[in-house]
Amino acid sequence: MAITILEAMKLPTFKDFDLVAGYRGLDREIQRASILDYEYESSLFDKPIQTYFEKEDFVISSLIYAKDDPSLILESVKGLISDGVSGLAIKNIYYDELPEEVIKYANQMDFPIFMFDKKGSYYEDIVTEIYDKNKEKINRLSPGINIIFLPIIHLFFLYYHIELT
Repeated sequence: MAITILEAMKLPTFKDFDLVAGYRGLDREIQRASILDYEYESSLFDKPIQTYFEKEDFVISSLIYAKDDPSLILESVKGLISDGVSGLAIKNIYYDELPEEVIKYANQMDFPIFMFDKKGSYYEDIVTEIYDKNKEKINRLSPGINIIFLPIIHLFFLYYHIELT
């Protein structure tokens, strides 16, 4: 079980994040954080939109690939949603606000999009904090899992006369 976007919003690196779309998607889980910078750069590939991210990734980007073509933002958001990404955080280096069609589509799809200041959090800090919080959550849940499954495992070994060492 991973942290949700709502839980991530309580992390220190998220303190200056503004949720601009996808308010109904805050229960989505984040397995890991990933960085998007060139993946949707159409000049690098024959097909501009491909699958690049894993299900439940939380993607961080400056939208550098769309700095000269805002239409790429909507296409990339559609691609991220298709990949099963849990949400997107955009550092406002190239865009201070998103095109209205991106906001509208993200809201329609319950896809959370955050904007954060270029003077704010570093990508590495966000990635690390999400990783650490997920690890902490797993460690908290592990003892409970052991309490439930260890007796079952012991019964299995007893039934089949297998010795535990």
